[in-house]
Amino acid sequence: MSRERRILFIQYANPAAYPPLLHGTRILAREGWQVRVLGVETPGTLPLEWPRTEGVDCRVMRGTPVGLLLKLQYLIYTVVLHRYLRWRLPGYTPAEHLGGVVYLYVRGMCGPETPVVDGHPAGVFSWALPPELVVALSDLLDRNPLEVSV
Repeated sequence: MSRERRILFIQYANPAAYPPLLHGTRILAREGWQVRVLGVETPGTLPLEWPRTEGVDCRVMRGTPVGLLLKLQYLIYTVVLHRYLRWRLPGYTPAEHLGGVVYLYVRGMCGPETPVVDGHPAGVFSWALPPELVVALSDLLDRNPLEVSV
């Protein structure tokens, strides 16, 4: 039994503004891949339309706060880690083996004088993801991308 070939691209801007992405998705679609592209509307730019291509589905989220995009990125990376651990670590359970996400923005860190806001040093972001959320998103991404509504 062969698995469907699917791929998801996440673009932190309007994907139609990136011709190489459009070109790459068309190549993948011609090769039989089901392609989904998720992007965001960039404030202050003209709206661009993604041309219709068979096998390629593009969705653009409108009015998305920047912080939400970073959390989406953390969530996707954690799902990838979950899938890797599930494959490679015998006895893996998300509740036991997944920790939170910590991002260090080096440009925002100033050494010992780094300001602390609400108990967190500037340039440090952490988020404890519920394991159930990671598993649910992983399961969602296993579905046919043309059947999943965003």
